[in-house]
Amino acid sequence: MANKFYPAVALTGGGTGALDKIDGDSLSDLDAAIVVTSNKAYFYTLDASSGASESSPGVISPDSNAGNKRWVLQGNSLIGDYTGNWATSTVYAKRELVKDTSNNNVYLCNTAHTSSGSQPISTNTDVAKWDLIVNAAAASTSATNAAASETAAAASETAAAASETAAETAETNAETAKTAAETAQTSAETAKSAADTAQAAAETAETNAETSETNASTSASAASTSASAASTSASSASTSASAASTSASSASTSASSASTSASNASASETSAISAVGALAWKYTFDSTTSMADPGSGEIRFDNATVASVTNLAMDATSADSGNPDISDLIASIDDGSNDAHEGFITIRKSGAPDTFACYSVTGAITDNTGWLQVPVTHVASNGTISNTDTLYISFIRTGAKGDTGATGPAGAGSDTPPDNVFRIQDQTDTTKQIAFEASGITTSTTRTVTMPDKDLTLIDEGADLKSTGEADGKKFLREDGDGTCSWQAVQAVNVFSFLN
Repeated sequence: MANKFYPAVALTGGGTGALDKIDGDSLSDLDAAIVVTSNKAYFYTLDASSGASESSPGVISPDSNAGNKRWVLQGNSLIGDYTGNWATSTVYAKRELVKDTSNNNVYLCNTAHTSSGSQPISTNTDVAKWDLIVNAAAASTSATNAAASETAAAASETAAAASETAAETAETNAETAKTAAETAQTSAETAKSAADTAQAAAETAETNAETSETNASTSASAASTSASAASTSASSASTSASAASTSASSASTSASSASTSASNASASETSAISAVGALAWKYTFDSTTSMADPGSGEIRFDNATVASVTNLAMDATSADSGNPDISDLIASIDDGSNDAHEGFITIRKSGAPDTFACYSVTGAITDNTGWLQVPVTHVASNGTISNTDTLYISFIRTGAKGDTGATGPAGAGSDTPPDNVFRIQDQTDTTKQIAFEASGITTSTTRTVTMPDKDLTLIDEGADLKSTGEADGKKFLREDGDGTCSWQAVQAVNVFSFLN
């Protein structure tokens, strides 16, 4: 491993930037450090096996995890005198140290001179008169990378040791999830064969399937993570390569089993959703009470109290897979001819069929293009429906109003007609009636009365028939021989003609 270089601004004290603040676990033999403090600069190397007692500035021990590691001052003296930040038009003597404030690099003067120009010193005209002692940016990056590398190596070794156990645990979890998924699938298939009971069972099966799929997915993810960790450990920790490789293989097998389990759970959930979908449509409850578009696959009530709801706001699309548009179905509920009662809307909470609300549709549904407003009256409800709850909604439309039935027979009384009598009753005075007696018609015979296209007045039997405007006179009905009849005046008879 390459040696590391550490810059510091204090020798001891354990504070930020102090040499003894550097943790001993991150140090290796022959690591180097330069400490610039109190206008002095010191150069140290690390002796990993020294074990000498601390004696600043000659020997400095790390405050934490020191062991036998000690920083040892080299050259028995200072590098030079630190004069602070570089400045232009300043006289610098040989072996004086300055800091370049543009990049925090530290330089040693090798030729006495008066400074000119500007920073950075690396591009200054007097750059040849300075030696770079501390490359601060490079040192910081190197230290960070070294620390990260060491941490990664330690984590890799630990992960390699734990990966095999994690993979075995993941495989066990995957097998358990597979069993749960198969149980959920059986429950979903059973749920298809019932009505209201089937709906409740299907909802329970769906919940179990979703939980099973989540567990299976988690197991698959854990197995995949274990496999990745094992592979990383194999390449990073040579001493753990064999174990990590075996662990990766076991994790891969476990991931495959978990994936199969997740697939079975997904199929079970699909079956459960299909069973529920055959009975109702899936929606998500939005507890907002304003009548506006509730959002894709959502439904709102206009009152927070379920029994006081008078309007529903339903999105045109349900929350079922693919978000199918069922707006035409919802809008058709009020198409019947029963004005007082158009149908029922039943809402049940997923996984809790005892939580429900049933409403009758009592008015015209408003289609707002994207969502629909449904006027309702509360019928029955139970339990509490909360925001984001999954609901299943079914619709039942009232049948069309039937044709008007025949007029019933007259009420009981002394004037009740027999079965073979037909009567016409005055619309104002029901005691005034015209009775048609059909008992005189031959059996299996139909007699037709045809009305002329004009108003008629019936006269009493034996009354004289008179023409319009005729004061006195009589007429008789004559068959004209062409299928018609006409009224004829009575001709006077001259009795004397008979005598002649």
